[in-house]
Amino acid sequence: MKFIHRIYIKVKPILHTISFNLTLHMKIFIVFLVVIFFQFFFFSYFVYYFFPNNALPRSIISYYIKTTGMLYLILIFAASSFFSGIICSEFKNKTGFTVLPLISRNKLILGKYIANLIFVIGLAAVYYLLMILLGYNFYGEPVIFRVITSFGFCVLYIIALSSIITFLSSFMPSSASIIILFVFFSFFVDRIIYINFIEITSIEPLYSLSYLYNIIPAILYPSFPEFRYSVVSTGNSSYTNWTYPNVEGALAALIIYSMVFFTLVFPLFKRRK
Repeated sequence: MKFIHRIYIKVKPILHTISFNLTLHMKIFIVFLVVIFFQFFFFSYFVYYFFPNNALPRSIISYYIKTTGMLYLILIFAASSFFSGIICSEFKNKTGFTVLPLISRNKLILGKYIANLIFVIGLAAVYYLLMILLGYNFYGEPVIFRVITSFGFCVLYIIALSSIITFLSSFMPSSASIIILFVFFSFFVDRIIYINFIEITSIEPLYSLSYLYNIIPAILYPSFPEFRYSVVSTGNSSYTNWTYPNVEGALAALIIYSMVFFTLVFPLFKRRK
């Protein structure tokens, strides 16, 4: 009992931080929920029921693939919004300089991180749940096992995103600057590098966040992991056009991303003044 009590005493500040941040950021979570519900109502219900020319995908799998493809936008903005202020906000509000008697800085950051991770994974879970329910409504078919696998990779992808954004938060001045930088990088820089790099070399672009995301919808294909790439001929030369990674490559890349950036976070946080 004493051992359990000691563990509880150590964990208690983290639990309080989680509870506080869940309450603090609930409004942001609700805003993203409204966006998700609007997206499903408009793109997965309104369009198909009120515009007959917009035919449903031929199968429930095609519907899942199309729907998960649209999740990328929400994940980038949600992860940026929730994780950008984990560290930099403490220094902006001067709490990062304070030695708190009841909680260490590391426990404070850990509690904030877990709370924000719950929010973003919760948004993804709601997204998948709505996708499954509407898929059942349209097709009347049972949920396929690959949806669970797809969601698992979605969670890993969220963790990788969170590690990068938390790393940026450890040295950048404000959450607004982090959101702008990361959104710009994700939608423009990353894709430009990805598109141009595959034309120069045949190396699989596992460094690209947008490429790694492709496994989330791609793993739903019955033929997965076939047709991962194609050879494109341009005049006297050719290059490999990569479509999505395999399971091993995606797992390795996402884990490496997470480990590297999480390893860099705490030293930078401790040295920040």
